[in-house]
Amino acid sequence: MEKKRYVQEEITKRNSSSKLNEQAQAK
Repeated sequence: MEKKRYVQEEITKRNSSSKLNEQAQAK
């Protein structure tokens, strides 16, 4: 159960960081 939550947080971090990268490249 805890491991699933950890994995979900990792996915969220990667998604948000990739979105930031896309915004930075858009500039």
